[in-house]
Amino acid sequence: KKAVADNDKVVGNVVLAPIMSRVLATALDWLLLIMAFLPLMLAMRELGGMPADLQNMDELIKYSLSLSESIPNATQLMSNAMVFGLIALQLLFIILRGQSLGKLITGIRIVDQTTHRLPSFIRLVGIRTFLLALIYIPFSTTFLVFIPLALHYYMASKSPQNIGWHDKLAKTLVVKADSSQLVKQPKVK
Repeated sequence: KKAVADNDKVVGNVVLAPIMSRVLATALDWLLLIMAFLPLMLAMRELGGMPADLQNMDELIKYSLSLSESIPNATQLMSNAMVFGLIALQLLFIILRGQSLGKLITGIRIVDQTTHRLPSFIRLVGIRTFLLALIYIPFSTTFLVFIPLALHYYMASKSPQNIGWHDKLAKTLVVKADSSQLVKQPKVK
């Protein structure tokens, strides 16, 4: 068991993850994703990067496609392998441990609100991972991505159980990781 500090919020048998630990975990996950795209971004920079005068998303997509044809296949392959490898690793950790790599590094985990153990696959992967990805991906090319993220952390900071909209949607809590949360409960007959 983890030691409980005086300023920790405790719910039942779990210690809630501090909001700043959650923010740091998210920042680490984004940093890992940026690093996976780094070979592609550096290659695009070498080819001249993105012009500032592109007016809309269609122009941006057309320019990106023409630029991508100039990037060496080995660079594209390496970047794709890094991105898909990171996504696979993240999914594996989320499924098996309730932790993204950022959460693993910061020592926090996603648990079910009532059982305080790993949530069901549907809640963990379906709702907290894929549904959230579908919500965030359209915003990911602009700073607008920070609006739903900031709203989530603002809601969590105002909630007695640090529940933001991600948690409310999936009926989860983010807590300080403890090995007892990974123990499977016996099935009720």
